[in-house]
Amino acid sequence: MKLIFGVLVVLAVFLVKMPTAEAKIFLINTGEDVVEVADIKPELKADIESNTAVGAKIGMMYSRFGLFWLDIWRWDKKFVVFHNTTVWELTEDQAKELAVDGKLSVPFTMTIPPGLIIILSGLAIFIAVKVLGRKKNGDGDSDAPPAEADANV
Repeated sequence: MKLIFGVLVVLAVFLVKMPTAEAKIFLINTGEDVVEVADIKPELKADIESNTAVGAKIGMMYSRFGLFWLDIWRWDKKFVVFHNTTVWELTEDQAKELAVDGKLSVPFTMTIPPGLIIILSGLAIFIAVKVLGRKKNGDGDSDAPPAEADANV
C-alpha cells in the first residue's frame, strides 16, 4: 500500500502544474484554459498582432473538469490565437499556417490529462497488487491437479 501511495505522489509532483494566480484550495475545478502550442511566424507576427494583441501566441483552448488542480477530463478542444485571457478562434489548418515551421506541439497531457493518468496508474497498481498477492498466497487458479498425500509414510 505504501508503494501505491508513493507512486501516486511522484506522479502528482511531476504532472501537476499549479496555477500561479489561482493558488486556492478547491475540491473541484472546472472552466476553460489555454495551453500554448506554437509561436507565430515572424513574418506574420506584426500583421496578427495588429488584428489581435501584442504578444499573441497560438494555443489550444479547452474545457476541463478536475479535482485539486488535477484535470481529470478535457473536452471542446480548439485552436486559438491568445493573449492573456482574450482568444480568437482558428481552425487547425489556420493554426498550422500561422505556426513557425507549420508545427503545433500539442502536449501529451491534452490527450490524457494528469489526473486521469494518476487514476489509471493507481488502478493498474491496485489490480497488479491484488493479482500478484493472490498468486503469492496460493489463492490463484491453477491448471495442475491437487497433490495427493503419500500413503506410504
